[in-house]
Amino acid sequence: MNLDAFLAKWTTAPTSERANSQTFLSELCDVLDVPRPHTGNSGAYCFERQVKRTDKMGNPIKPGRIDLYKQGCFVLESKQTQEKLRQKEDAH
Repeated sequence: MNLDAFLAKWTTAPTSERANSQTFLSELCDVLDVPRPHTGNSGAYCFERQVKRTDKMGNPIKPGRIDLYKQGCFVLESKQTQEKLRQKEDAH
């Protein structure tokens, strides 16, 4: 996918973190000419990487998930910012 096709597709795409995040990020990798994340939710470069969490006292709590993880490089969390901004604008 080239940049123009990517922008045309995603500029008008409905905002939905769960429905679009992985597809958006995979296609962004294609545009940037970098490898896509591995399938599955474990490993050094993957979607939905499970992470251990603890409460303030150090007790284990329900595990969390990172939307996109690449060991030694980044952690990415997708958010529905555009939709939330529209809702705030409509409320005023």
